[in-house]
Amino acid sequence: MIRKLTGILVLLVLAIQVRGQEVVENLPTFDQDRLHFGFTLGTNFMYFTSVHSGVPDGDGNIWFTDQSSLNPGFHVGIISSLRLNKFMNLRFVPGISFGQRDMNFITESGVLRESPISVKSTFIETPLLIKYKALRDGNAKPYLVFGPNVRFDLARSRKDDIVLNPVDYYFEMGVGSDFYLPYFRFGLEVRFAIGFNDVLWHDRPPTEGYDPRYTNAISNLYSRLFIISFNFE
Repeated sequence: MIRKLTGILVLLVLAIQVRGQEVVENLPTFDQDRLHFGFTLGTNFMYFTSVHSGVPDGDGNIWFTDQSSLNPGFHVGIISSLRLNKFMNLRFVPGISFGQRDMNFITESGVLRESPISVKSTFIETPLLIKYKALRDGNAKPYLVFGPNVRFDLARSRKDDIVLNPVDYYFEMGVGSDFYLPYFRFGLEVRFAIGFNDVLWHDRPPTEGYDPRYTNAISNLYSRLFIISFNFE
């Protein structure tokens, strides 16, 4: 699903161009400003990649996990953009995002856990991104964007069977295009975020009703996000 969405949106971003023999350029001096601000909102799809431990539970069963569906989330943030030169801007886009990942567990003999484990996240995000821009073509300008992001998870619950560490470090990369409208600049952007840390809290203290076999089944758990943003500047 993510590959299809990525393909469609990348083609849309790169193919949509405002062309014509007599194009009137909107906001002709917009890119000359040293500093400008705006806001962003959009949707995201969070998921995990996991490494299984192969450790059997007390009954001798080895459990495996996968994420069979993607749940759309939501994010909003504030844009601060500093012009470095004609082709590059430094962007700080702090914000908050909400999402959920449903983890299915199954044994090697095909026994499926009755219901998925829902892992909800509310992230405070602090991306610092380089925006590398192409030349403006009429009222459109495609670009690449990349840089680090630190996310702080505020929604983790110690009562869940799967509990995440509160902080993770990401590298993000993506593509987008700015469209210059009469009164503001609108941007459509898609990014992919790769988490570097094992986010599973392995040595969590036991709580009432906690079943350790699901945590013990995972050796490493890494976070991934696919992000679609609509920028207004």
